[in-house]
Amino acid sequence: MNKALFLLTFLLILMPAFCKAQGSLCDSAYFFCQCSSYPGNVSGGNAEPGAYYGCLDIQPNPTWFYLKILNSGSLSITINSDPTLDIDFACWGPFTSPTTPCVEELTSSKIIDCSYSPYPIETCLIPNGITGEYYILLTTKYSNQICDINLAQTGGSGTPDCFPTSIGTKGQRNKGVSLRNFPNPFYNKTNIVFSINCNTKAKLDIFDITGRFVQTLFEDEVIKDKDYSIEYFCKDNAFGIFIYKLTTDDYLVLGKIMHINN
Repeated sequence: MNKALFLLTFLLILMPAFCKAQGSLCDSAYFFCQCSSYPGNVSGGNAEPGAYYGCLDIQPNPTWFYLKILNSGSLSITINSDPTLDIDFACWGPFTSPTTPCVEELTSSKIIDCSYSPYPIETCLIPNGITGEYYILLTTKYSNQICDINLAQTGGSGTPDCFPTSIGTKGQRNKGVSLRNFPNPFYNKTNIVFSINCNTKAKLDIFDITGRFVQTLFEDEVIKDKDYSIEYFCKDNAFGIFIYKLTTDDYLVLGKIMHINN
């Protein structure tokens, strides 16, 4: 095989890694809020080296999550899978960011709960969450079987923040996503602009501050690194704060906009 053909073959093999699957690495963790279901990793590999994994001597098929504390207090999070499989976990915190600790800051002094039990249902306890703090949670499973990982807050006096990402006019880059809007605040319309670092499907939704769905602004295939500008006209003189959510196969990014009275 000549060098050019070898290089082309090598690049084709690596190409799927350019758009890494969300949840498979610490710095691409799923965002958890109260009660959610997420695709479990079935790569067959172990979690990335460099962290202290506590009771998890090995970490097969890792799926990562993070949450931010809204109201201070304890949180009890129940973890299981569908279909039912043996799930294990480790949890670290608190942190000031969901990505900066990955993975060298996941140390023995930061691990707050861990379980390597043979049971299909696990419970993670965050004993004293403080408003603004982040926690990082890893689930593992021996089986390579496709499943959903289910997480739900089932106890505790604290609550997670369901809208942890605030984006102003400068926007924010969440790894492979650029997302911003202008003007903000706005009177009758604003432009939401985004680009993504790979060819993928994308969906842009609007929610009110309570989490109620308002409108889908965009749902289509997008081209790598192309800027997409979507106009949002706020209807019915509904003034206040709204949340826009950009979802792709690999990313979920939230932004906050404010509709004000002229």
